[in-house]
Amino acid sequence: MKIATYNVNGVNGRLPVLLRWLEEAQPDVVCLQELKAPQERFPEQSIRDLGYDAIWHGQKSWNGVALLSRVGEIHETRRGLPGDPDDSHSRYIEAAVNGILIGGLYLPNGNPRPGPKFDYKLRWFERLIEHAKGLLDSGLPVMLAGDFNVMPTDLDVYKPERWLDDALFAPEVKAAYFRLLDQGWTDALRTLHPGEVIYTFWDYFRNAYARNAGLRIDHLLLSPALADRLVDAQGRRARARVGEDQRPCPGVDRTFGQAETSPQGGSAGDGMMETEQFILHQKDWVPNNERLTVLVYRSAVKAEGKEAAKQFERLFTDHGWPPQWRDTVYGYHHYHSTAHEALGVATGFGTLLLGGPGGREFEVRAGDAVVLPVGTGHRRLEVSDDFMVVGAYPQGQDWDICREAPSDEARQRMRALPVPAEDPILGKDGPLRQSWKA
Repeated sequence: MKIATYNVNGVNGRLPVLLRWLEEAQPDVVCLQELKAPQERFPEQSIRDLGYDAIWHGQKSWNGVALLSRVGEIHETRRGLPGDPDDSHSRYIEAAVNGILIGGLYLPNGNPRPGPKFDYKLRWFERLIEHAKGLLDSGLPVMLAGDFNVMPTDLDVYKPERWLDDALFAPEVKAAYFRLLDQGWTDALRTLHPGEVIYTFWDYFRNAYARNAGLRIDHLLLSPALADRLVDAQGRRARARVGEDQRPCPGVDRTFGQAETSPQGGSAGDGMMETEQFILHQKDWVPNNERLTVLVYRSAVKAEGKEAAKQFERLFTDHGWPPQWRDTVYGYHHYHSTAHEALGVATGFGTLLLGGPGGREFEVRAGDAVVLPVGTGHRRLEVSDDFMVVGAYPQGQDWDICREAPSDEARQRMRALPVPAEDPILGKDGPLRQSWKA
């Protein structure tokens, strides 16, 4: 039976990629993490059209897990871990599928450490350990699969000395992982490849994927009743095989990380950041820009709060877009006629309206970045209390605020505005220079 785990990082934003991957890889069962969609916005019909049954545990803008199956009905047994009735995070879902009990999970990141997020991670891990013991005691064939946000050993991280203060590599977290294994779980990947450097996540910074400078944070754990049926397990577009009654059967495509759709991307697992782009045509009095695309960078930085703001400011500065402010997005329709604009979301989440009245609603969260070409209308609709954005503009371009239709002079000025020398996130090799025809 083919089983896959896939951190989709936004099931609706990456739906075309997810559907293409399902058609190509044809896994029998899939554990999805980071749906970032409320319960009512899960794309059930699109997935069912490919022959998959589905259950999901959604949450607006954050977290979210799902199980998909094309090999029989999904019999849900649990959503959410026991032990904390006040925990509102959608991070665990469990069901019986084709004779195997599968727990799909998304363990908290825990950064910054120390702090309340790290404390929550440790508490959640303890609840997982307690629940996992009960699963083992049942004697059933069980698999725990998903994004554990844990690098268990030095072998599981490129340059471990750089991660000593990170919650993914904290001694307490690694100890919790091994306490989980000591119950009797089999780490499928490490069992079959004990000394091999295999990663499941790569950041986009400094050409990390090409240098194989990654992390192993996604895991498949098998109960004793299932472990003796394991045939193979690998990372990155991998194949793991679980036999049935000692008979060989099709492999398990093991997909980790995010799907890429931009020119910088590749297939599933090639990294975390994904870019999107689209054109906005004139709406009402808002000119927008019918020549230059809006550019979106999902998970452009992997940090939160002040550290995320600093990372965005460093990126913008390095690529010739001096940062000008930290604030929210104005709550009224406006555009700029004298500058292109880059927005880096440092904290919180929210919905923006792009393109003016009747325009396109657009969800963003901490780590995302958006580049708005000159003339693009935008305003905030609904944002979290901690929503904060870093704003930057190309060197030599001073921004203005326009709240009415542009004059002929303003239109001419916008058409003549130079294209920046570099993409604000990815520099000279970024999509801006190509898509803006520079």
